[in-house]
Amino acid sequence: MTLPDANDCDPYKKQWLEAGWHYAQLQGEGPSLATVLNRLSRDQRPFALQGATAQSGPMPLSWVRRVAGSWLRTHPDWQHPIEVSTQIWRPEDQVEPTEWRPITGSEAPLRCPEWQILPPSRYHLLICRGTRCNAAGAQQNHEAIKKALRDRKALKDEVLVATTGCLFPCNHAPVVCIYPDNQWRHIPNEAAAAELIRELLGDDELVELGGREDTIPNFKLVIPQ
Repeated sequence: MTLPDANDCDPYKKQWLEAGWHYAQLQGEGPSLATVLNRLSRDQRPFALQGATAQSGPMPLSWVRRVAGSWLRTHPDWQHPIEVSTQIWRPEDQVEPTEWRPITGSEAPLRCPEWQILPPSRYHLLICRGTRCNAAGAQQNHEAIKKALRDRKALKDEVLVATTGCLFPCNHAPVVCIYPDNQWRHIPNEAAAAELIRELLGDDELVELGGREDTIPNFKLVIPQ
């Protein structure tokens, strides 16, 4: 379901394959859902899609439906049912899917007007979720950063957070990169992650951006003609 799951779900892939499932990655490295659907469509059989994650908290299950719906719209001759489980598989409960939602092709598209322009953020925070950083506590730091931003109502409007693969230098894991400051920072624990947000944004109550001019400098959208 998430970029970190490309690493964190590795221990379970053999179990899934033995149970007759195929594996696709919604984000990050690995076979994409569209790629796996293309490959399996040669067998002309129904699809059952089950979201899985090793992360805590809410998961973007709607994106499984969006991607599957987009695939169906680009394959109008497909005649077999496609269903998505309404439940998330996690290692701690390993839920067996019991409720399914059909894919009709009328699902929300992959694009919308709100995603046409850059968000008015002051900082772009890149959180490494590579193998070493994950092992050193990057997941907990990531969650602490998102919580600190949610508490300040600053997620996206002040700080745009993105997860990445390996950012280097790995001996300083867990690592985050701050743009436009051009800094690589070692964040040893959750307290340091929350302190980073206080350092970036200060202690004052934040105001709505409303088209403010102090957004990320030298940060522009280039669209090929």
